[in-house]
Amino acid sequence: MTHLMSALALPDWMPWWLALAILVPALIWLLAFLASPFAVIGLKSRLEAIEARLDALEDAVASRYAMPPAVEIDDDRPPLRPPPGLSAKGLSPAAAREPPSREPPEPPAAPRGRQEPRVVWPGRGAAC
Repeated sequence: MTHLMSALALPDWMPWWLALAILVPALIWLLAFLASPFAVIGLKSRLEAIEARLDALEDAVASRYAMPPAVEIDDDRPPLRPPPGLSAKGLSPAAAREPPSREPPEPPAAPRGRQEPRVVWPGRGAAC
């Protein structure tokens, strides 16, 4: 701490009011800089430009992924029937009583031979 105080000590030849004459304007300038609105520095116009670009981008994304309006289909087809094992209200009573299988499904058989497609060159016939 004494080292810091000796580093901040004024030289003998400097009067005390000279340090105040330098320190007070520096503090006023610092406070004015901190209290100034961002428009003075130029940030406000940049932030407004970025906000306008972001709004345009949001509008573009919203218009690209907007859902088309719902269209009613007027046809005379009968309603679809549920698949076997399902009723209109859910599982059929027989399917509801059967416990689900706990065995994993069998993987498909591994194909034999090469998997690449055969290339047929014009005038040569089938390639080997």
